[in-house]
Amino acid sequence: MAPGSYLIISQGHAGPVPREPVQDAYGSRVTLTGRTAAEIAAYFDGFDLVPPGLVPVAEWPAAQPGTPPPLQPPQAVSPQAAMLAGVGRKVFTSRG
Repeated sequence: MAPGSYLIISQGHAGPVPREPVQDAYGSRVTLTGRTAAEIAAYFDGFDLVPPGLVPVAEWPAAQPGTPPPLQPPQAVSPQAAMLAGVGRKVFTSRG
């Protein structure tokens, strides 16, 4: 990805939540794999997380210009969340 590009991810979280409703929606041919918050956070290696960070999708605030929410570390994510989401901006690197 080009520096300055954005990566947006929402991923099923491995936690004590019922998977049956989601599995029913996708059908029996799809295998669901939940990931830990740390595994999902690793997808953002080389990116700067945009506030509020990697959080349950329901915690993403409505856009309000000029008032970014504080960045939350991955370990602050509720283990009850079925889906986590994050937005990262590709870091600019210099070539030497």
